[in-house]
Amino acid sequence: MASEYFLLRQIEQIITASHLAEYNWLKANKEDKVARLKWLTRHHDGQIRQRAVLCLGAMRESSALPEFIERANDWAEPIRRSARQCIRKFLLSEYVDNLVKVLPAFWKLLDCQRDQHQKLVDDILEFLAKPENRSALFNGLQSSDKSVARCSLHVLNERELFPPMEVLRRAIEHTDPMVRLRSVRYQLNKSDLTDMEIFQRFLKDPFVPIKQATLQYAIDYSIDIPHSTLVLLSFDSNALVRQRTLRLLAARNIDPTNIYLEALQSPKATAPKKRVALLGLDELKHPDVVDWATLCLDRRHPGIYMGALQVLMQHCGNTVQSILLEAFTHPSAKVGKFALKLRDRHKVFLTLTDVQYCMNNTQSIKGWRLCFSLASRLNKWDWLIFLFSNIKQDNGQLSNEYLEYWINQFNCSGIEPSEKQKTRLLFLWNDIYHFINRSKREMKCFLSLL
Repeated sequence: MASEYFLLRQIEQIITASHLAEYNWLKANKEDKVARLKWLTRHHDGQIRQRAVLCLGAMRESSALPEFIERANDWAEPIRRSARQCIRKFLLSEYVDNLVKVLPAFWKLLDCQRDQHQKLVDDILEFLAKPENRSALFNGLQSSDKSVARCSLHVLNERELFPPMEVLRRAIEHTDPMVRLRSVRYQLNKSDLTDMEIFQRFLKDPFVPIKQATLQYAIDYSIDIPHSTLVLLSFDSNALVRQRTLRLLAARNIDPTNIYLEALQSPKATAPKKRVALLGLDELKHPDVVDWATLCLDRRHPGIYMGALQVLMQHCGNTVQSILLEAFTHPSAKVGKFALKLRDRHKVFLTLTDVQYCMNNTQSIKGWRLCFSLASRLNKWDWLIFLFSNIKQDNGQLSNEYLEYWINQFNCSGIEPSEKQKTRLLFLWNDIYHFINRSKREMKCFLSLL
């Protein structure tokens, strides 16, 4: 208490001339005092920072551990030394839970360059690894803070403080997928996983990389996975999971083609299952995959429709444009967005007439927005013609929004309009200029140059 008293007096004397001079440190309650001291650890005056750190250390204020760690990398060496001194005061069993909570901050300290922090971090880890303190690290695996859980898992695995399976069972229940993935990878790398119940738990995990790693382990070590589980995984939405599952099926001389064909023909199969079955046939290079995809172009089921569209885009070179145009006018906005991604991926050329066709056959606001986005992929003058042509249809709302975008993009291309484009633009301008709001002056300026 004496050291705390004198440190507070020193702080009070140093800041007497500042705006905090009226604050009575000695009469303030503890919570208010601690909050102000934490704030002073970031003060511009190094003497105040150092005394605030020492004062919090003398008070054994565990909530100030983040401030101590931050000051351990202070630009002033005496403050760094004081902060390390304060941190070591908490190497007691009663503060072990507090140290686990700030493990991520210690980890970040290793990336700092102002001082060598390895010794301090090693001391903390050695303290936490003691038999009487290990349970705090084990409990850290259940922390809602994913960074704490990840650091706890790393220390537990690196130092093997608990049986690996015990750590694994706790880690795979965490909500953070990276905690689960790292625990699974650590266990699989040991190549001695024999618990089939745990193995099945890995394969059912919603995080795709866990299923991928587990299946690769099954391939490498010839693990006997139940047939029903493999059939279920063959309909996974991830292509790599399906590919590794098919390798395991092939090792048993099972033809996955029949599994996919059965799903496509079954009236009980769900739309997502049929979509994956279609993609699976494509991956297997089935000769009739185009025929099956054509049959699945059912506008009533957007999920199957998108799968069929994806397959046809890869195989129908000549008719792909007409297929895309139909997809852009699909009632589901999700299908339209997916078609736009496919168009960009396969670099399908569309003309102003094609985009206008989509606009004329679309009735929803989301569909119109998709068409405006599609028009932005045309050359800049066809794009402007499209905006002028459709400004009445949406009462100028979307058109005005995209006109501003067009103006911002004007200098991205130096292409001059053709005579036909000039004539068309000037003709449209006389008819629609009163629909334009904020961009009218800029558009007049652009058109006057034509």
